[in-house]
Amino acid sequence: MVRLAGVRCYLPNNTKTWSRVEQVNRGTFHSLFALHHAVHFGRASPLLPCNTSTSRNTTVTMPIPAATPARIPPFYHLIFLYLEPLSIFAGAYYAHFHTPSYLHLTHAASAPGASVPTSTQVVMTQLANLYLGLGILEATVLRATSDVKVWRAFIIGLLIADFGHLYSVAPVGGWVYWQYWRWNIIDWGNVAVVYFLAAVRCCLLGGVGFGREDVMRSKRT
Repeated sequence: MVRLAGVRCYLPNNTKTWSRVEQVNRGTFHSLFALHHAVHFGRASPLLPCNTSTSRNTTVTMPIPAATPARIPPFYHLIFLYLEPLSIFAGAYYAHFHTPSYLHLTHAASAPGASVPTSTQVVMTQLANLYLGLGILEATVLRATSDVKVWRAFIIGLLIADFGHLYSVAPVGGWVYWQYWRWNIIDWGNVAVVYFLAAVRCCLLGGVGFGREDVMRSKRT
């Protein structure tokens, strides 16, 4: 028993056994001869049979290239990385720095006027902070990855929030959802912009604008 190249081998050490070895093909014999010659320089190894296969029996495993990730169409980059975050930042700015005007445009009949109660100011500042955080998250998280799974998960969350935002303006009256000729700038932001963004989100989730191969990649992931 000898040890060689990380493999413990059993080599014949008598004439009778070597006569059997001579019956194998020439290529295998030369391999065994070389192995026998290297016995004198052997190393410790686990107990395994020697592999004396010739090169024509060698199997070469080629690495499988990684699949190309699906590409997000530029239109969605424009909407979700630039336009929507900017609109959110604008809402945060007006909610905090122009609170009386913001409240008046939201519902003039119940607005407190120029003197905003402290509790209302606190709530409006918190609203502005939530807007700011949402805008930062959208602009950074989606910009940091092109993974469709991440985009879809994030967009699903925003789509759910869209329905919540539309529900929040219900006390203004049912007319606010469709009588666009009565809308002021806040109504356009609360309703029309949300309609548009929700539609774009549905398009992304439905694979609109993606190539056929990109859609298949996104489904596989």
